[in-house]
Amino acid sequence: MAVLQSWRRIAKEMWEILSQFLWLIFCFVFWLAGKIKEQKYLKSLREEEPEYSDIQILSTVDSASSSEAKDCCLCSTQVVLAIDPGKQVIAWILGMVGGKIDVYQKVLHMARRKAKLNLRKQARENNSRLIMNYRMETSNIFANSGSSEGQSSAVEVFAYGTIVKS
Repeated sequence: MAVLQSWRRIAKEMWEILSQFLWLIFCFVFWLAGKIKEQKYLKSLREEEPEYSDIQILSTVDSASSSEAKDCCLCSTQVVLAIDPGKQVIAWILGMVGGKIDVYQKVLHMARRKAKLNLRKQARENNSRLIMNYRMETSNIFANSGSSEGQSSAVEVFAYGTIVKS
């Protein structure tokens, strides 16, 4: 009986200690899950991008004026990527301390790469190898909704251009 009571007391004390750090454990689990998902996403982009590397993307119109254009059409894509809760906590802490916040840069980089890939896919569907007058717009989604000033929980990238068939 005394052994059972001592185990209960030890378990109760352990739970009290763990409950103080439970939020930290959850943040670590969210961060780790987000990191694994981010690596899978980047791996899929790295595998898919070479398939469409023959399609040129130009931000100007006059660079390809030597080729005769038979037809053209507008292509556009929208990519929205969310920032996982673990990285949001890290960004919040870095925002309090100051310094470079890489969390948002990585998410924005992945969204831009995915938008370019989507435009190249559309060009391939239209039997073209050239996208001209390429433009990209970015914005924060859910900014300032319960988070501190300047932080967001998702990034939107809208990219568009003109598919030129020659």
